[in-house]
Amino acid sequence: MIRLCPRPDASGTRGVWPVTWRESVPRHHAASVRLEYAFGGVALMSSADASKAQTFFQYGNEAALKSNFDYAIEMYQRACKLAPENLLYRQALRGTERKKFQNDPSKVGRLVGARLQPIRLKMRGPKSKQNWSQVLEICEEAFVLHPWDVTTAREAADAAEHLGHDLLAQWLLESVAA
Repeated sequence: MIRLCPRPDASGTRGVWPVTWRESVPRHHAASVRLEYAFGGVALMSSADASKAQTFFQYGNEAALKSNFDYAIEMYQRACKLAPENLLYRQALRGTERKKFQNDPSKVGRLVGARLQPIRLKMRGPKSKQNWSQVLEICEEAFVLHPWDVTTAREAADAAEHLGHDLLAQWLLESVAA
């Protein structure tokens, strides 16, 4: 989902520039309006989704402070699922995944490649159907097992680029190089 801030246009109606959009509910339900791109049908984030994502992020922060990394990762993943373009959520998720391994790539383990293989196979279907948001979610599953995996980072960056999240794509590649 992509969140774009509405702005008034010349006709006095609300719109998002330069993307054309349509409302799926009447204008008097402005708080629950879901916007969609005219091309591709990609839904934009509603204020309710943004609020849920922020709540999940806060729960993740609280859990990470208590060193409950598994729960923190789950909450951050939920926030990222609702707001895939939010770089802050992904950075917190990746940082927590790395803390789980004491920020040491050598603690990942030797058999991680065998554990990543089913996840990479699971990624083929959505990738062939060009369901890039699902590819990004599956990559996050792989990052839980190996936060420094370069192949997964390339796949995630490719998906982010197809979704139009260029800054996220750049960060995904840089995060494994550091």
